[in-house]
Order: sequence, then structure tokens, then C-alpha cells
Amino acid sequence: MLLYNLAKSKRQTLITLKEALKLDKKEIPNLYEQIDLQASANKDLGAYVEQFGDKKLTRHESMGIPIAIKDNISVDGWEMTCASKILKGYKAPYNAHVIDKLIASGLSPFGRANMDEFAMGSSTETSCYGITKNPHDASLVAGGSSGGSAAAVAGGMAIAALGSDTGGSIRQPAAFCGCVGFKPSYGRVSRYGLTAFSSSLDQIGTFTQNVEDAAILYDIIAGFDERDSTSLDIELKQTKIDKSRRFKIAVLQDFINECDDEVKEALNRTIKSLKDEGHEIIGCYMMLHENPSYHKANIEKVKKVSEFLGIETKVLDLQNYCKDSTGCCCILHTQFPLFIYFWLCWVFISV
Repeated sequence: MLLYNLAKSKRQTLITLKEALKLDKKEIPNLYEQIDLQASANKDLGAYVEQFGDKKLTRHESMGIPIAIKDNISVDGWEMTCASKILKGYKAPYNAHVIDKLIASGLSPFGRANMDEFAMGSSTETSCYGITKNPHDASLVAGGSSGGSAAAVAGGMAIAALGSDTGGSIRQPAAFCGCVGFKPSYGRVSRYGLTAFSSSLDQIGTFTQNVEDAAILYDIIAGFDERDSTSLDIELKQTKIDKSRRFKIAVLQDFINECDDEVKEALNRTIKSLKDEGHEIIGCYMMLHENPSYHKANIEKVKKVSEFLGIETKVLDLQNYCKDSTGCCCILHTQFPLFIYFWLCWVFISV
């Protein structure tokens, strides 16, 4: 079986996950070598952390079907930095639940996918290692925060990858790079072993070359985990793809109207294709462009960054936030407005 094909972009596209799962075990090492060669040839894209140091991609001893892993998901014994200098040298002491699920199904973590620092970004330009570029056009960003995972799959450097999504960090870079990004419903995939951004919104999800692979990989990583208090304890059924099914699809027309002409043309072309296939398109308009979950994520982000900085957070005391027991101004007191605290967090990270 061919392990890769030559794409129009002159980048090699790997075999699909469905095809890889049919490989004989003797063929899998060749697959690793092909991915390493691709990563070396395209190191300018910066999809993997290892590409910035001219290193081979990090391997797992199980040597199953290789799956790229975002640098905020724990793999026992692997360095995990969330693309931040703060965590350089830290090695995860255990596997995330999804990693155990991969290994149990004959898959293995392979390579640390680059990301925005602490998953706080939407372009993968804030990584301490460097910028991840779009595999279709290096002058464009890959999206984020899981830009490395998206670029690796779209650039022929990964069969599939795992990322994390709070408010679009899988779906947006997948759209930018032209692969399939899937954020599962909250609680369907355990967050155990994921470095959190906003715990009430985060989910580990998948990057694949096609929808069928997304279903396969999701079925592998989904399931109840007693170590995650928000994990859903429900019966899981194998995902079935019904190509004859037709959907009612909402289109946010006001967002399309604000797009650049090239983007608008592409969106309208896609909408026409969906209509031609029999799907029902519903034009909608947003009353408010402000997303409440965005503000919630920012509040939770403050708490998460404070854990890395070693600063304790408490309930705000609005009357006495600016004075300590001696009556002097105490800006580093833990009871002060969130906007000041948030600013300080980013100052410390930048340093």
C-alpha cells in the first residue's frame, strides 16, 4: 500500500487514518520515517515544536499508528510546555485519558504540535518556539490556538492530530488550513491530562483529512472517565455517517457581508454547493456580536495563568482592594480588579 500520494501543492498527502488502521505492523515504521522526512522537508512551516530545533519528532514506545499531539496534552515522560518558556523542561508524569485510549486502540502519540502560548491565541503566532505558517501559503497564518495540529495534517505531516478547543481553537485553524476539525460536545471526551484554558468550555478534539477519519478518531478517544468530574457517563454508540441525510444549516449573513471579497466569494460558493446537494440554508442575523462565552473564558483564563505564576486568587474585595493592613497601596494583593490582574499576568508571561 502506498503510504502517501503527491498532492497538487507538491506536498505529500499521507494515507488516511482508515487506511493506516489496515496496515500490517511491519509497515508502520515506514510510515514514521515518511512523516519524519516530510517534517524535515517542511520545517519552515513550524507545525511541530521539534521542527524549530531540527530534531526528529518525539516518538512513543508503543509505535502504533502515529497521531500528532498538541503541546498541552500530557504524554507520560514527554516534555509538555504549552508553547511557553514558563514550562520548558517540565515532563508530564502521566498520560492524558485520550492518550491511553489511543494506545489501547493501536495508535500512538507522535510529535508535539505547536500552539499559541497556553492556548491563548487564534493564529499560532504567540508560541515561544516560533510561528506556525499555513501549509498552502507561508505568508498566511495557520489559525489557532491549535495551528500546529491543523498545519501538520493539512501539510501532509500527520495522518491525524489531537488539539483542544475552547471557543474555536480546533475549528478555526482547520478552516484556515483546509482539513476537518471537530470539537466534540462538552463531556464526551475526558479533559484529564489537558492543560486547561477555560475548564467549563475546553474540549479535546480531532484534526483529520476527511469526515470519516474524524468519526473514527472521535470514537476512539470518547468515553467516560471518572477522573474528570464533567465527563458524561452515558452509553456510547459507534458514529455512523449517513451521506443521504440532509441538514438545515444556519448562515450568519451579517458576518458574510463583512468579509473580504475573496472570502465572501468562497463562502457563497460553498453555500451554493450545499443547496445543490439538497441541504436547506437558513439566513440568520446576530442581534449581538458579543459572545458571552468569550468573557467567561477570559475570566477563567486569569485563574489558570495564576496557577503557573504562583499567585493566589480570591473573591474580590471591592472596598479594600487597593490597601493592605497598614493602609499602604498593595497592587500585588490578591484582592484587586480582574483587569489589573489580567494585565499583570501577561506582563509576567512576556518577561
